[in-house]
Amino acid sequence: MINRVIAFSAANKFLVLILTVVALVGATWAVRNIPLDAIPDLSDTQVIIYSRWDRSPDILEDQVTYPIATALLGAPRIKAVRGFSDFGYSYVYVIFQDGTDLYWARSRVLEYLSKILPRLPEGVRTEIGPDATSVGWVYQYALVDRSGKHDLAALRSLQDWFLRYHLQAVPGVAEVAAVGGFVKQYQINADPDLLLAYGIPLPELVTAVRKGNADRRGIADLDGLGDTVGGIVVMRQGENALNVIQRVKDKLAELAPTLPEGVEVVPTYDRSDLIHRSIDTLVHSLKEEMLIVSVVILIFLWHIPSAVIPIVTIPVSVFLAFIPMYYMGLTSNLMSLAGIAISIGVLVDGAIVEVENAYKRLEEWIAGGRHGDYHAVRLRALQEVGPSVFFSLLVIAVAFLPVFTLVDQEGRLFKPLAYSKNLAMAIAAILAVTLDPAMRMMFTRVEDFRFRPRVLNRVVNTVAVGRYYPEERHPISRLLFALYEPADARPDPARVPGGGERLRQSRPRRLAD
Repeated sequence: MINRVIAFSAANKFLVLILTVVALVGATWAVRNIPLDAIPDLSDTQVIIYSRWDRSPDILEDQVTYPIATALLGAPRIKAVRGFSDFGYSYVYVIFQDGTDLYWARSRVLEYLSKILPRLPEGVRTEIGPDATSVGWVYQYALVDRSGKHDLAALRSLQDWFLRYHLQAVPGVAEVAAVGGFVKQYQINADPDLLLAYGIPLPELVTAVRKGNADRRGIADLDGLGDTVGGIVVMRQGENALNVIQRVKDKLAELAPTLPEGVEVVPTYDRSDLIHRSIDTLVHSLKEEMLIVSVVILIFLWHIPSAVIPIVTIPVSVFLAFIPMYYMGLTSNLMSLAGIAISIGVLVDGAIVEVENAYKRLEEWIAGGRHGDYHAVRLRALQEVGPSVFFSLLVIAVAFLPVFTLVDQEGRLFKPLAYSKNLAMAIAAILAVTLDPAMRMMFTRVEDFRFRPRVLNRVVNTVAVGRYYPEERHPISRLLFALYEPADARPDPARVPGGGERLRQSRPRRLAD
């Protein structure tokens, strides 16, 4: 089967090259659209239930936190339920099993909440947290008044009633949380006569005011210069962090002319810088690895047309690996790119074995008088080692299969590395029996070009044709033979004048003794 694939690829080399180019175009699109982040998301699938009630923590624990937590214990696929009560606030963390879809989990929580909410005390306001994870905090900013005309209450109102709504409309943003400043308060003096005229009881007025209230608390300080008002942008789960941050920046730049005089939006945390530096560091390492491997291949093969094939295989395998990564929902981060980095040295093994075998068979064909068609010689050489190369690359990929048995945070940390490494190895195995034979059949020549000037002719022949050396006459092999010659080698005594005679004369004396 593998030999037939090699024969088909060699006979239809232009078709294989066209399909490879089309795949590379798709890989380029996948690279540009795959979610980017600095680190993998290690958080569990969880839903946070947030309740507000102006009571002490012990009352909240007994009448809000405990009833909600116990009601959710019977929900499907739940791993743990944790509750926390504070003065006026209650938090219940519902953690689901690995692999649970976040929106399925949120719908189950809402379903069970609908049963318990009617039994909670009057005045308890309950809601679930945003559809984000613990690494969703991607951007933070502060509102700074350079003119001194606006106090903290005015800045907080600007954040709550203007910036917040515009930023929450940005695609990919789950929540914009405000921090710091003073929430503007309103005192309402009820007119009993008007309430009586409109038929509105006083408790109904109190309830309406309470529902329209937006109690928030917190304090923020900027560079030690005093209190300030800020906003925290939380990204929705599964979004591209780099794209979301850029959209938020664009929206803030669009809103900048509409802010009050002297008010500026100052970034205080921007994960895009960390993402860029992390990815740039790893990409730099990938380029260095590719360069070193390419130089080693060129030196030891000493044949440019043959060395080009494994050198081209490296970037093609790396790029094509992003296509399945994108459709599998993997994120491009330090761990997933590290899997590609550790596989670079192995990606070219198959191409090198095929190239060396073809090189050896062509050298033997030239030394034997060039009988027959050299195209057939190349094809037989490729088919001779092709099946072994294909399955050996797959066997290497099997070594990382135990990583997929990891669960929880360990699995979320190392599975991206194993996925990217195995995908790159599988693609390299496919290229070894498709692209490599096609390139070998297309670019290999045995006849020199002949044209003038001679200097240019020699350069072209060196690059495009090359020379086929026997192993004992190969320049690198001759150098290595000389370096690895045993250091304690001595001339044969029988070849040294008088040496054999001295040896024969010495033996009777030792025997006689």
